[in-house]
Amino acid sequence: MGGMKYTFLSRDGTNLSKLDRVLVCENFMNKWPNASLLALGRNISDHSPLILTTINNSFGPSPFRMFNRCSDLEGFDETVRKGLDSICESRFMDEVLATKSKVVKEELKKWRKKKKEEEEKDLLEAQNKLTQLDILAESRALSGEEITIWQDCKDKIKRWHSKIASDLQQKARVRWIGLGDENTRYFHSIVNNHIARNKISGLWINEVWVSDPKEIKAQIFDDIPRKIQRTSLCETENWSRGF
Repeated sequence: MGGMKYTFLSRDGTNLSKLDRVLVCENFMNKWPNASLLALGRNISDHSPLILTTINNSFGPSPFRMFNRCSDLEGFDETVRKGLDSICESRFMDEVLATKSKVVKEELKKWRKKKKEEEEKDLLEAQNKLTQLDILAESRALSGEEITIWQDCKDKIKRWHSKIASDLQQKARVRWIGLGDENTRYFHSIVNNHIARNKISGLWINEVWVSDPKEIKAQIFDDIPRKIQRTSLCETENWSRGF
């Protein structure tokens, strides 16, 4: 029985009892072996209504998911080996496998949580140090040691963003496998990124940066005949050299 622990509570709140039996026909359990009871809230009554449900709410063991990049991190192999070396006193091999898999899962969860905290701490330190050096560089020239630290902080932040991008890519691939090519926000962002990357926001024209669309179009249309003419001249020269 799920829901409330007891089905009856006396008005003075001193007596508790539970009615967890339902009378069914002979073939009921053969047809619905996973039937269960649900005790609802009592509200103003002293009895909890009972619902007999035949829906199977057991989804099996909860799935364990992990990003691919975690297998390349330091300490991953030792954590898995620690879980596999755990002791399971059973003579059934399937039970031993299930128990060891559960231990590996729990060990990886604890290891990943600790690793994530370390990564976030290193990222915050790198961001703070990078901000300090950026402000310092505006007032004086950085020393060689400071430039090295500045570059190391940038590399740490880049690696962190690369890891996040890899995780998002794996998430999108898993979602696509499960749901198909959905019209989701992720795919919209990919399309918008392609549009933004291919967009011409300005051109250098006669050593002047021009962002007016009309002038850019005019310059491109003026350059097209010249390129076609140069291409045709090159093809003519190559053709004449062949004889």
